[in-house]
This record gives sequence, C-alpha cells and structure tokens, in this order.
Amino acid sequence: MSKQPNIRGWHWPSKQHIPGIPVRSRLLRQSVLAVITALCCVGLGLGLATATTPPPTLIATGGIDPVPEQLQLGQQLYVRECATCHVAPPPAVLPLQTWANLLPNPNHYGVQITPLQGPVLQTMWNYVRYSSRSRLDNEDDIVRLNQSRFFNALHPGVDVPRPVNITGCVSCHPGAPEFNYRPLRSP
Repeated sequence: MSKQPNIRGWHWPSKQHIPGIPVRSRLLRQSVLAVITALCCVGLGLGLATATTPPPTLIATGGIDPVPEQLQLGQQLYVRECATCHVAPPPAVLPLQTWANLLPNPNHYGVQITPLQGPVLQTMWNYVRYSSRSRLDNEDDIVRLNQSRFFNALHPGVDVPRPVNITGCVSCHPGAPEFNYRPLRSP
C-alpha cells in the first residue's frame, strides 16, 4: 500500500487503493456521511430558529388568562352577549359539550332568548373552544355551575349557595361584571 505524507508527517493510505474497499463504495459512504451531516445541520438550524421564535401575542384582559389576539373579538362578543342578563362566567367552568348545546339554544335556563347565529356564534364559539375544556369520560353532562368539577375546584371550602346564582358571583368577585374574577373580597 502506498502512503502519502500529510502536513504533520502522518501517512494516509492512497486514495486510489485501500485493500478490500473499492473506490466506488468508499465514495458512496462519504456521500452518505455528507448528506447525513447536512441534514443534522439543517435540523439543528430549524430547532434553533423555532426555539428563538417568540410565542404568539397574548393579551391579558380584565385579570382573566391571556387570550390570543385573533380570539379577542370572540371574547368581547362573549362578554357582551352574556352580560346583557348576567355576568359572563369564565368558559372553563363548563365543558365544551355544555357550551356546544348552550350557545345556539333559544331556551336558556328556562328563558327564551334570541339564539346566536352566523358569524357572531362562530366567533364566540372559537373563543369558548379555546378557553374551555373537554368533559372527562366519567363526567356527567353538566348544565349548572354547581355541577362543574372545575367550578368546585376553584371554590374549595367556600360555602357557595346552591343553586349557584350567577349574579351572586359579584358578592365575592367585585370585578365579575368586567370579566375579572381574580380580585376577591369576603362575602
């Protein structure tokens, strides 16, 4: 085997001949290694780019959890439509399945209302779907706030009157009419 000296005086086998490995096979291996290296570099670059991309703009409104900008109109419609008769509860207190039945229904807890339709309904639904939760498999259909495991988890040790009167929320949550349930006062 012929050897060629390199810069440091080491000797490498000639590129023309390595016993047992044909030149074509060696070139194929080098090409595959180059492609794998390039793919790793691209993957690393994409990972770094994703890690440094800021999250979507979220806006905290009225002390409630932040809502993406594209859902702000849905939240405003939700608060406006609900607050016509009562304070708007945070959507997470009821599961999606309840909201899906409640929003388009003209029979709203025994009161006949004009049902939501078209773009208003769709815009509100997008917000509620984002802000609510799914019902657990073992959870019954929920119609009232006091049936909600989420509502009850948020009120541990609180003697909440039964049935829950949604206008009574203001007694503990003075900001409820502005959709701000974070500040509390003792009843």
